[in-house]
Amino acid sequence: MKPRTKDPKDQQSPRRPKSPIGSCVLTGLLIFFVLCAAIIGLYVAQNRRIAITVPAPVVPNPNAFDELIRIGLLTKAMKHKSPPNMLVPYPQTETFSNYQTSALEFEPIRQKLRSVFGKPCLHPVVRFNGVAMPSYGPLRETARALSGEARYYEIVGRPGKAVEIRLDGFEMSPMIQRGGPLIAFLVARAIESISGTGLEDDLPLLSDVELAAAARRLDRIISQYPRFSDTIREEGNYTTSATAASLNSETTIKERYENMRQLADVDEGHRPNFSQAWKMAKYTLSNKEAMLRDNQAYFEELAKDYDRPFAGPSKVRVPDNLLANWFSMISENSPARHAGSIAAVRLLRVEVALYRYRKASGRFPDRLDALVPRLLGTIPTDPFGGDSKPSFIYKPLKNGAAYLLYSIGPDMKDDGGTASKSPGIAGAGDIVAGKIWNPTRRFKPSSLKPLTR
Repeated sequence: MKPRTKDPKDQQSPRRPKSPIGSCVLTGLLIFFVLCAAIIGLYVAQNRRIAITVPAPVVPNPNAFDELIRIGLLTKAMKHKSPPNMLVPYPQTETFSNYQTSALEFEPIRQKLRSVFGKPCLHPVVRFNGVAMPSYGPLRETARALSGEARYYEIVGRPGKAVEIRLDGFEMSPMIQRGGPLIAFLVARAIESISGTGLEDDLPLLSDVELAAAARRLDRIISQYPRFSDTIREEGNYTTSATAASLNSETTIKERYENMRQLADVDEGHRPNFSQAWKMAKYTLSNKEAMLRDNQAYFEELAKDYDRPFAGPSKVRVPDNLLANWFSMISENSPARHAGSIAAVRLLRVEVALYRYRKASGRFPDRLDALVPRLLGTIPTDPFGGDSKPSFIYKPLKNGAAYLLYSIGPDMKDDGGTASKSPGIAGAGDIVAGKIWNPTRRFKPSSLKPLTR
C-alpha cells in the first residue's frame, strides 16, 4: 500500500508577519486625515457669516447735524478764506485785510449756524448699511472760520463780540458729539480747542452785561454735554457693526490671512514671530461672532464704569482676542479727555463769575462761596476729584487783585497750579484757569501791533 501523498494545493506557504512600520504609517495617515477634516470642519464652523444685531437710535428728521455739515461746506467754499483756513504759512496771512474780508463774508454763514442751535441733533448712525461716516473736515473748517472772525473783532476792539463768536464754536461741540462714536468725540474736542484759544484773554475786557450773556450761554452749553458712557456705547455698536461687515466681506483665504497679519501687528515684509503666529492660529479657529459678542459686553461694562466719577484708567478687563487688541487705548486716554473737557468749560464758567464779581466789588473774592447764588447757581465740582467730588482749588492773590483757579487734572494730584499742556492729556500738571487752551499758541496783545489796516 502506497503512502498517501499530499496534494500540492493543500500545501500552504507560511504567512509573513505584518510590518509594524506599515501599520504605523497607515494609522498615522488616518489620524492625519481625521485631524485635517476636524480642523477644516472647525474652521468652517467658526468662520461662518456673522449675523449679529446692533441697536440703533432713531435719528430726528430733520436732523440739525446735516445742517452743520451744509454750513461747513459753505465755509469751505468761501472766496475769502479766514487766515486759520489758508493753506500758506500762518504769519504770511496775518493781515488786517485778510481778517476783515473773511469776517464779512463769513458773518451770514455764522448766522445760519446760530439758527441751528437748539434744534434736534444726532450724529448719523453708521451701521454699514448704506450710511457712511460723515466728513468732519467741513466742521473743523467752520470752527477755524469762527476763530478767524473772533480774531477780527478783537483787532477792532470788540472783545464782547469775539467771545460771542468763540462760544458759537463751543455750542457746536456737544451737537457734533451727541450720538456719535469716539471719532466724533475727538472732533468735538478739537473744535473746543480751536474755539477756546484766545477766549480767556478777552474775559477781563468785557462789560458786566457781556459777561452775564456769556454766563447764560455757558450754562446752556454745559447742560448739553453728552455723557461719555453714551459715546462709549455707540463706539461699541459702531465697532461691532464695522468688524462684522469687514469679516463678512472677506472672500479669499489670502485676504483673511492679510487681515490677520494686521490684527496681530505683523510688520509688512516680515514673517510673524512665534507669539504672533500663535495668536493668528488661535484666531483662525475661534468663533468670530462669539468674539464680537464678548467685545460688545466689554463696551457695555466700560460704559457703566464711566458713569461713575473719574478714577483713572478703567479696570474693566479687555477681551483676549485679536479683534480687541486696540481697546486698551480707549480706557487709557479717552475718559481723561472727556473729564478734561468738562473741567475746562466749568472753569471757564467760574472765570466769568469771578470777573463779574470784580466788576461789582473791585476785587476778586476770598472764597468761591461768595459767587453763590447771585453769580453762580452752585460751585462746580472738579471732575477729577473722584468720589468726594471736591470743588476746584481757588486762591486769591495780591490782596484780591488776581487769583489762582485750577482743577487737579488727570493725574489726580494737586501740582500747586502748575499748568498741564492741554486739558485731559495724561501726565503731571493741573488744568489752570487762564491757561486752559493752547497757551503757547495763544495770540498776545502785542501781536496786534504788526497788523496793518
